[in-house]
Parts: sequence; structure tokens; C-alpha cells
Amino acid sequence: PAAGSAPAARPPGRAVRPLTVQHLVKHFGSVVATDQVSFRVEPGEAVGLIGPNGSGKSTLLKLIAGIETPDSGSVALGDTVLSGREPHLVSRLGVAVAMQVPRPFPDLTVQENIRLAASHHTGHQAGQPQTAGEVLELCGLGQRAHLKAGSLGLLDLKRLEFARALATDPAVILLDEVAAGLVGAELAEVIALIKRVNATGRSVIVVEHVQQVISEVVDRVLVLSSGKLIAAGTPAEIATNAEVAEVYYGTRGAGATARTAAAAEAAGEAPAPPPVLLDVDNVSAGYGALLALRDVSLAIRQTDIVSVLGANGAGKSTLAATISGQVRARRGAIRFDGRAVTRAPAYDRARHGICLCPEGRGIFTGLTVAENLLLGVPLRRRRGDIAPGLDRVYEILPVLRSRAGQRAGSLSGGEQQMLAIGRALLMSPRLLICDELSLGMAPKIAEELYEVLLRVNESGVAILLIEQNVHRALDICTTAYVLNRGQVTYAGPPGELRDESVLAAAYFAPGGRAAAGAGPGPERSGDEHSRVRPGPMV
Repeated sequence: PAAGSAPAARPPGRAVRPLTVQHLVKHFGSVVATDQVSFRVEPGEAVGLIGPNGSGKSTLLKLIAGIETPDSGSVALGDTVLSGREPHLVSRLGVAVAMQVPRPFPDLTVQENIRLAASHHTGHQAGQPQTAGEVLELCGLGQRAHLKAGSLGLLDLKRLEFARALATDPAVILLDEVAAGLVGAELAEVIALIKRVNATGRSVIVVEHVQQVISEVVDRVLVLSSGKLIAAGTPAEIATNAEVAEVYYGTRGAGATARTAAAAEAAGEAPAPPPVLLDVDNVSAGYGALLALRDVSLAIRQTDIVSVLGANGAGKSTLAATISGQVRARRGAIRFDGRAVTRAPAYDRARHGICLCPEGRGIFTGLTVAENLLLGVPLRRRRGDIAPGLDRVYEILPVLRSRAGQRAGSLSGGEQQMLAIGRALLMSPRLLICDELSLGMAPKIAEELYEVLLRVNESGVAILLIEQNVHRALDICTTAYVLNRGQVTYAGPPGELRDESVLAAAYFAPGGRAAAGAGPGPERSGDEHSRVRPGPMV
């Protein structure tokens, strides 16, 4: 069948078994990850699993898939008990997992990756083309079958992650934040794929923070908080549940900590602009034959929080890597505090105060929180200077003090992100670059991270925020930039981007500048209200 056409019928006997979870308990040391969790998923049902970071969602999926073993309780598919079995046996019995971060074999083709997964399932042969062909078409990968997996973009990697799971012929498929990092049409593609998979009769359990996925895909929503199942109901019922709103979104509105330039002026802060700290002047950069940035200019003052927005593939992470020195600029100039750093290596830029908190956090999960933090201490720093730096980090991020002796891998996603920020702060940055700070985070945890950024900024650190969460990023920043296919299509005050027509033009306009102009951005001349005009779109 072609992608989007009627899905193939399920083989008899595989989809007629409910998944039953009974009284699951799992501890990691003193942390209770799941606490007496019980529920049942009917054959062919689509169930959403939501809750704040650290609530136990991913642990629950791992318990179902056999990746983790419960301390007590059970998981069964029909009359077959799954708990206590090895993951490969659970897979053969009918449960598959698609993860947030796809990890195919990059040197194998798309088709070879799928055939390899199919060969793992009892009764399939590695060279059986029919199974691989059906899965390819169902997942929309038919035209990419002979491409190396390492050459795929994010959306196709997500499709391939689905396809590898489907190739094992599961009765139940577990989806762990598979929509993370996708926006617009890409998100719609993944939603349509989940629906097609579910329509084949397979049960689907979706862990997701993207509410559009939950509202459009699932029949029923389960809500976890601190390892406990606190609510269950339809998406509409959960949306109006006060207890869920409290634990998932928090009590404060998203704009409660907004700090725009207009708000600062209204509060009576000094109107005189501080000097420019970072000056990016017509910079182009890329990878091999790919030019990911085209004549990008931006400026960050010493007190700024600057947000860089844009769809996937717009060049945001490349911009962060180019400023921090991980990718070399092919043309243009980068100056930091008046010093040319265009050709300076990454370690030299870090010594001068440009610090990157990377997407994916990059922490060492086997080390403790304190050991991870100490890895951020510059080698030249004297021993007596380390304790004050740690105290400063703990003051901004008090949760890290209480977790200092805990293994980093046992932290929740939000706590791991705070650890990554803390490690960067120990480098004494003057400019902190945060790449996708809130990616995959529940709204309440994202709000806490933004509060952390405000405290960091108030301590005298300028911030460059690469972010998917448009409206929340606009709440916190003093200046906003939008990238589209490697070019700046908007630069100016964040308030103008609240006009949906301006935002849409900046994200998707085929050429020229955003509607209403590329608003006032801080130019190198120090003129607060100068315009930054983007070049023509490619």
C-alpha cells in the first residue's frame, strides 16, 4: 500500500490480546519511579501517557518493554506474562518501542535497517523483501529505501524508527516522545503515521509532551505524577482536570516571568543600551557542500536574552555551533567583547566566556552530579576558586546541591538539563548559549528552566536561546531573531512576532523579509532602533 492508503490488515491472533499492567513498582535507590501503577490497554486502543518530567513515564515504558525489571507487579500481553523476561523476548512476544532519539545503523540503507529488525522476529528472514516493502510503504519511506540511514533528515529518521519497530510485527507499539523536535508539516506527518499504524489494529501507547499529538491521536489519556497514576479519561476530560493542570502545567501562567525590553523600560530601568558583547557580521557556515547559514548577522548586548527561532533545518543549531567555535565560519566575522574570534578554536572562545549548553545535554550519566559539575571547571582555575563557583551554581540551581552525590543518569530530564546549565555556569560564562533548552520537557519543567535562565541573566550573563517553544521564548527575550533556511527573516522586538501573520511570514515566506519588516534589532552602531534587513531568501 502507498503511504497514507488503507493499512494492511493485522495477522490473526496478534492484536486480540489486551496489555495488562498491574501494581508496578520500581525504585532507583531512594527514588520511586513507579508506584503501584495499574491499567489495561484494549486491543487496537491508542492511549496517551502524560505527566511532568520525572513522573515515571519513560520508566513505565521500559518496564513494559523489559528494558527494566519491576521490583514488584506484573505486565502481561493476553495470558502471557512479560515482566521478568529479557527485552528481545518481550519484542518477539509482541511489544516494540520507538524512541525519541532514533539510532539506526547509519552505514546500512533504510531497507537493510528494516530487514535487520524483521529478522529479529521469529519466523522472519533477513532477506524477506515483502515484509520490508510493506513497512517501507506504510511509513512513507518507499522512495528512500536505498539511501544510507546516516544521510536522512530528522523526519525520515523518525519514520525509520517507526519502521524498525513495525518490522518486528508488534501487537503493541510504545512511542516515547517520537514527535520531539518536529514542527508544522513534519508534526502532521508523524501524527498521520501514528494513526495509520493504529488503524492496522495495533495498540499504541504514546508518551508525548506535544499536546497536538495527544489530542489528535489517542482515545484515552493516563496521567502520571511522582510515579503514581493520578487521572485517566478522554483528552477532553483530562484537559479540564484541575489536578492534572496543577501537576502538569504548574499554577503560574506562561507569561508570568516575561521580561521584554518594553517591560524593562516600563519598570524604570536605565534606557541607555549597554555595549554589544557578541557581534556576528554576515556569517556563512555549513557542512561539506551544504551551506546551513547564509550571511547571518546578529548582535547581543551584555544584559540581553536573545531568542533565535525557526523551523527544523533553519540553521539554529549551526548558528550556536558556529558562535561557540565547533563549526568554522566560511565567511563573515565574529567578534566577542571587541575581540575577533572568527578563527579562534572552541576552547579559546570558552576561555573568553562563550559557553554552550548543547542540545541533548551531554552529561556523563555514570558520574555523580558533583563530578559532572567539576568537569566544567577550567583547568587553569586555582583550587581555592572552585568552591565559590560551586556555591554560585547551587544558589542559582538549589536542586543540584541536594542531588550532588546522586548519579546523573538517575535524574529526571529536567534535572539533567539543570545540571548541564550548572556545568556551563562553572566555566564563568559571559555569554551562555542554550540549544533547545526545553525540548521534550513538560510545560511545568520548561517554566522552571526559564526561571533559571532569568536568574542566570540577572547574575550578569547574556543568553542566546535556541528554542522551538516560540511563545514562551518570546516571553523571556529582549530581542528575537527568526531563521528560515539559513537566513535571518526577522530581527527585532519579540512583541511583533505575536502577530501570527508576521510569525508565519518569518517562518515560511518564500522570499524577502517578514511581513511588517524585520523589526528593530540591536546593531553594532549601538542604535537601539536600527533595522536589521535580511538578505533574499534562497
